Amino acid sequence: LCMASDRRRRLHPSLFLRRMAQQTPALTAGLACCAVLGIVFLVRTWFGGGSASGRTTCSVSGTPSSVEVLDLKGCGLTTLPDLSRFTRLRKLDASQNGLSDLPALPASVRTLFLSSNAFADLPASLSSLPELRMLALRSNKLEGALRPGVLPARLRWLILTDNRIARLPSDLGEPAAPATAAGEPQQPRCLLQKVMLANNELEELPPSLAKCTHLELIRLANNRLQTIPPFLLGMPRLAWLALAGNPAVPPAAATAPVPTLSLSSLHVDKAQAPLGSGTSGVVYRGEMRGAPAAVKLYKSARTSDGTTVDEARASAAAGSASPGLVSTLALVVDDDGAGGGKGAPVAPDGIVLEWLQGFTSP
Repeated sequence: LCMASDRRRRLHPSLFLRRMAQQTPALTAGLACCAVLGIVFLVRTWFGGGSASGRTTCSVSGTPSSVEVLDLKGCGLTTLPDLSRFTRLRKLDASQNGLSDLPALPASVRTLFLSSNAFADLPASLSSLPELRMLALRSNKLEGALRPGVLPARLRWLILTDNRIARLPSDLGEPAAPATAAGEPQQPRCLLQKVMLANNELEELPPSLAKCTHLELIRLANNRLQTIPPFLLGMPRLAWLALAGNPAVPPAAATAPVPTLSLSSLHVDKAQAPLGSGTSGVVYRGEMRGAPAAVKLYKSARTSDGTTVDEARASAAAGSASPGLVSTLALVVDDDGAGGGKGAPVAPDGIVLEWLQGFTSP
């Protein structure tokens, strides 16, 4: 960049190099200029002044107060800086820090990501966010009974996966409603649409959840539910209900026999771009008995919808029952011990799915 500002850049490259060789001071000055800028760039990147990707830095001191999105993810924060001047802030991502308390935030915040922190309960300051639509507190230290009276009435998405929650707020389906223009409180109404509660220690659900008639998805897998509340099956919009891994739900039966193969026999090259990925696993191209196949490798023995055993058996049973579904051809055992079934022989590390002709990876 420094040398490009010199008028000699207009010369043919061979003549330009010859001139540079004849004028060592000019070349030295140019290299020195580039070196200084390089050092400044590295210092700004390493210590929070900027980055090549354009990511918002960990310091907000020079950030315009008009921004609508702040990314403070993975900044090593134990407390958040004062964000009160960001009156137009709509999305804040403070995941992957060491936060255990949440100060007052601008009332304009609609999306709040606080996953992978150290919160032991729902922050009381959430009640001061009337516009909040999405809240994520995945993989924190939430445990026991969560405090009531803090979840905003307009909340649509609630993500509390991978904690140790034993009891949800009793008023989950009866949030405190915002005041009307005249200052009078509205009738409380639950607007929750998606609730992720998998991998916790829930023993029951609050009866108030029955009032969440907008609910479309709820993940309750891998908890301690002894019974399933009847109201769940009567919710008018509910399209996704995950209950596997609870005492109330017996493990999936192995209704469709499929072989078990080692990962090494499937010729999966993890260095190649995967065909796709999702919550529970990553799908690669492989080979089964000389024919192309799709190999799904699980990320963990537990997923948001149950265990790998549940998914593998359900996939095998469904695929064999209908010609319109992708068939499960085999279970996979990772012979290097790196998969989700490590230490549990009954839990497969993946499944082999039939290859769809004409499919190409993105």
